[in-house]
Amino acid sequence: MKHLYISLLILSGLVSCKPNNTTKFPTKNTFSNHDTTAVDVAVKKVVLSPPRQTTTQFNHQTITIDYSAPSVRNRDIFGGTLPYDEMWIAGAGRATWIETPLAMHFDQGVLPPGKYSLYMIPSPTDWVVIFNSHWDQNGKDEYDAAKDVLRLNLRPLITPMLTERLVYELVKKDETTGSIHFAWEKAIVDVDFTLE
Repeated sequence: MKHLYISLLILSGLVSCKPNNTTKFPTKNTFSNHDTTAVDVAVKKVVLSPPRQTTTQFNHQTITIDYSAPSVRNRDIFGGTLPYDEMWIAGAGRATWIETPLAMHFDQGVLPPGKYSLYMIPSPTDWVVIFNSHWDQNGKDEYDAAKDVLRLNLRPLITPMLTERLVYELVKKDETTGSIHFAWEKAIVDVDFTLE
């Protein structure tokens, strides 16, 4: 009996030396390749038509053009992606707008001081540039021709050189004269103005 008691003590000692199963150590298969709890992955969204703004001061007064600038991205733009003889928001997303604190005199009319949406109707030869009093428009769906303040008929310059991203510039010639310069794909439009 004494030997049986000693054997049981030895056996229980061996059992108590067995590793504790409550402590788990990671094995090779514990972590997944899709585990994102330890590292946050930031996904950057590419903006295809980033917002742009150009400003120029004339006699300490600032004229601003606000637009979105799409890229050509290997497309035929005028007469392709943008059909000829159809209204275009002269940018992307929301309508392009211009704000002037001074009256702008063009060859074909006067744009009073204010804020206007800017539209274009491209064609193979002459383009129409439209200033509309409803400046905060979402695309061309809200366009109302009754709110047109001024329409200009212009002939664009078509060049062999490609302008990948649409650009507007307010070119200052002196304190009272300048031009709105537009370029995209192979089209360039310059609209000369004189300020009051």
